[in-house]
Amino acid sequence: MRRIIPVLDIRQGKVVQAAGGERALYEPIQSALTYSVDPFQVVDDLLRFAPFPVFYLADLDAIMGKSAQCRLIVELCRRHPAIEFWVDAGPPPDPDESFPDNLRPVIGTEFACNWPAQDDRSILSLDFDQEGLRGGTEIWAQPGTWPACVIIMCLHRVGSMEGPDFELLERIRTIRPDCRLAAAGGVRNADDIRRLLDADMDILVASMLHQGCLSAEEVRQITT
Repeated sequence: MRRIIPVLDIRQGKVVQAAGGERALYEPIQSALTYSVDPFQVVDDLLRFAPFPVFYLADLDAIMGKSAQCRLIVELCRRHPAIEFWVDAGPPPDPDESFPDNLRPVIGTEFACNWPAQDDRSILSLDFDQEGLRGGTEIWAQPGTWPACVIIMCLHRVGSMEGPDFELLERIRTIRPDCRLAAAGGVRNADDIRRLLDADMDILVASMLHQGCLSAEEVRQITT
């Protein structure tokens, strides 16, 4: 079964609203689903809205070259052992670093020139902007090395509510039809979600959830 995956962009211990990949400009979230910007409360409120099995966490401090929010993320994993957390914390982690069992590291082409040797939990993020793929040209040239799970991250569409880049998504599906793909960036409504699920993709969402564009009943109907 494919999944709707809420995204939490976390900076200095607070959940912020992503928009267009300009991370330093992200403002604290304003949400129809929570009154809080505390990551622990936001996760709790989103789980009250719907029983999401997976969350995507972006540690913006680590991504922007500052101190990683390791304690916060590990504590989130500890408090929710039944939830799988996909964690993007910038540069690839040390191969000897240990993680909670329910944490899956996300390695983006923005920071990785080559796909490093990782365990089966690691996820590749193909990071695109308006100019194309950010970094990772060798990774792009060797799709046979991609792991089993790949995110197609359209950073310039994040928070835009302009719709996913369906052409790009279909192209990557053709390149690696065996991968589990997850689409991120631009998702507007239930129709977009259904189209992506019909294309056998997971969907990362934030803006449409917080803007109240998807009801709990629609989540239930879409994912069952």
